[in-house]
Amino acid sequence: MKNNLIKFFICAVILGVAATANAKKPKIDYYSNINVVYNEQQISSQPDFEIIDNDTVWRVVDKMPRFPGSEKELYKFLNNNIRYPLSMMERGIQGRVTCQFIVEKDGSITNIEVIKKLYPDGDKEAVRLIQLMPKWEAGEKDGKKVRVFFTLPITYRLINN
Repeated sequence: MKNNLIKFFICAVILGVAATANAKKPKIDYYSNINVVYNEQQISSQPDFEIIDNDTVWRVVDKMPRFPGSEKELYKFLNNNIRYPLSMMERGIQGRVTCQFIVEKDGSITNIEVIKKLYPDGDKEAVRLIQLMPKWEAGEKDGKKVRVFFTLPITYRLINN
């Protein structure tokens, strides 16, 4: 009787550990490094804004900044102006560099930062590409133009012939 009780207790503990290991875990949105999704609800891990250079820079606004024209024009600009670094080609390096920058009230781009690095030459090229961009349409909050953080992934992909 005592042995059966011990076996039952051990099985219950093992099943409990297995159930805990298989429990629903939060999904992390690695694209933005900003939000954590748990039970299909987003919980912000950062405040909606930050003070930089004595002025507010927003993460979430009513109207997000936009590349002139459309998102399609943004990708067209990126494809037409990117220079795949030779050092990366020779090594077969592919992947994504994620940059964050501020779109100012006048649409200019400042504070470019690589937040997910790939390879030094690819990181530098991503920054160069963002510096080439024309002014954007500024973001708005409560009907006023505001400074807004914008995150942009730039993907390097080799095409096999």
